[in-house]
Amino acid sequence: MQQGDFNWGRLSSVLGLMPWVFFGLLMVSFSLKADGNSNDEKRKQLIELSLKNSRNPQYLDSLATALLQYEDKECQARGYFLKGLGATFKGEIDKALPAYKKSLSLVPIGGQYDERFTYYMVMKNVGIAYYRQNMPAQGDSLFHQMMKQSLAIGDSFHYASALSNLGNALNLRQDFDGAIKKFKEVILIEEALGSQGLASSYLKVGTIFGRMSQPEEALIWFRKALARIADDDLAFLGQTYNNMAVAWRSAGNLDSAQRYLLGSLAIHRRTGSKIDEAIALENLARNAIVLKDFEHADSLLAEAYKIMPSESTRQNTSFVRLWLLSLSLALEQGNEKDASDYFARLDKSPAEVREDLSFLKLKAGYFELKGSQDSAIYYLKVVQAREAELNQANDAAKIKQEANAVELAELDRLRETERKEEIYRYWRLALSLLIIGLLVVFWQRRKAKSQEHLINTSASGQAEELLVKDQYQEAKAQKEEALVAKAEATLKLKSKAVIKVSDILYVQSEGHYVDLHLVGRENPEVERISLAALLEDLGEDNFQRIHRSYAVNISQLKAVYSNRVLLSSGTELPVTRTYNSALQERFNKKES
Repeated sequence: MQQGDFNWGRLSSVLGLMPWVFFGLLMVSFSLKADGNSNDEKRKQLIELSLKNSRNPQYLDSLATALLQYEDKECQARGYFLKGLGATFKGEIDKALPAYKKSLSLVPIGGQYDERFTYYMVMKNVGIAYYRQNMPAQGDSLFHQMMKQSLAIGDSFHYASALSNLGNALNLRQDFDGAIKKFKEVILIEEALGSQGLASSYLKVGTIFGRMSQPEEALIWFRKALARIADDDLAFLGQTYNNMAVAWRSAGNLDSAQRYLLGSLAIHRRTGSKIDEAIALENLARNAIVLKDFEHADSLLAEAYKIMPSESTRQNTSFVRLWLLSLSLALEQGNEKDASDYFARLDKSPAEVREDLSFLKLKAGYFELKGSQDSAIYYLKVVQAREAELNQANDAAKIKQEANAVELAELDRLRETERKEEIYRYWRLALSLLIIGLLVVFWQRRKAKSQEHLINTSASGQAEELLVKDQYQEAKAQKEEALVAKAEATLKLKSKAVIKVSDILYVQSEGHYVDLHLVGRENPEVERISLAALLEDLGEDNFQRIHRSYAVNISQLKAVYSNRVLLSSGTELPVTRTYNSALQERFNKKES
């Protein structure tokens, strides 16, 4: 065959292979599509698994690794979050914080991927990780940011959540008064929302009062928690019983303490919560030691050690409590061998355990048992000095409480005096109105006679015209006088300052004080008075309450929305559902 001849045989061979090539490409296409469908299905399964509660760090790490293989933001955000959870449950907080922060950066601000995986949920874990890393300033800043963002969009639930975490942080810093103040504010919000977390907030306040050695007050809050616990929340019921038992023991009522502890133990055995069961056994052992039943205490502690879960994130704290109790029991029994064993374990614990007052007391007893009198006396002096500091702090707290009580009593007395003065003002006003009424009747009768005389002595048409003009001028004068009086109405403050009522933008309640924000003024006037009393002085015609802590001047309203108002100054304030309807009605009347 010459070079220019066409090879028909080769073309025939190529054309014969084409159907097979086409079939192969088709199979590859189906395979790729099937792989894509398989990957989508696997991704959905991983996301479903990420929503399940798990405290197993190995499981969380493997699930995080699988999610991080996907490049979309949702899988990346969930993966880093699970990575942070796994590190948290392993006690590796230094690794948890960067993982949580990375997850937060991948979630839209204020947004969510589903109802359980939200921006604020991740934000909360970042804040808690800051606290665990001993970075309180960063944690506080983040939760204040969360409060600000929540307030801006009227999200009371997450506002309360941020407040609650700030309260937890103050509790850990032993700023008990500050913590209680935060939790009480949380409770007010949760009561208004009908939140399921209300029982937990009651329990937290009760626990803080317990730490402040006020068991009677603690029991009041624990009973409130019991009244709000859901019927199926057995784990929370068991924890509440345990806390009530501790409060009863502190109050000196061992019978009630024993009854609640046995109830707590039965519940935790039913739910399978081993660590809570161990805590109940530990408290039963404390009761047995108080009753000098050392053999029973030994048995209860042995059972608690046996069931303590090794993977628990609360393991270290729980074991420290058990070791302290076991050392106390060994000292009571004079068992030097066991005392030395538990003392050695505690002496290797972190500094906060070694410096704890309860361990320092046991140290003095331990060295006395060992015959080291000098060391025993040294630690006794350390304990006495620490107890003196605590007593001084407690005395200061009691003085503060007594001062507050005196202040409240004085406030009540002032309110009673103001009430009596107000009644007296009403009587004077009523008498004045009666006199004015009598004068008006007299004047009207005299005027009627004058008009009758005028009608009889002049043309009827002329008399009627004069009468109409007279009534019109009188009504106009009265209206002008009312407008002038309203515009010139003033309020005299206790600071001697006098302000125009029309210049008030809004008022804000802060405890026993009220801030009066004025037109064209940056700083408010501060008055020691309740919001309700101030509104009575200002008058209901001018002002409307919009929130537990706010009231606005109706004439200064620019716009009213479902959860906020806009004032003429550009200021935005929150509105609660309780006052929204009345506010809308008054605003509509003003606009019309």
